[in-house]
Amino acid sequence: MGLFNKSPERKAAEARLDAAYKALEDKGKRDKKAGIRHETPEFNDLNDAVCRAEEALKAVKRRERGR
Repeated sequence: MGLFNKSPERKAAEARLDAAYKALEDKGKRDKKAGIRHETPEFNDLNDAVCRAEEALKAVKRRERGR
């Protein structure tokens, strides 16, 4: 890979993270509109998915740096 090119693995990890963030944000907007002010099990599941996607992206970045 060139200096500023991203690997296909990194692009995929970033896409998964973006999708997880969007799903969490959309759920938060729906809950707010419905007047739900507490964290629902679905919200917690989506939040966990964001955390897993972040960790996966960090792992890809570490592998690319050679650690």
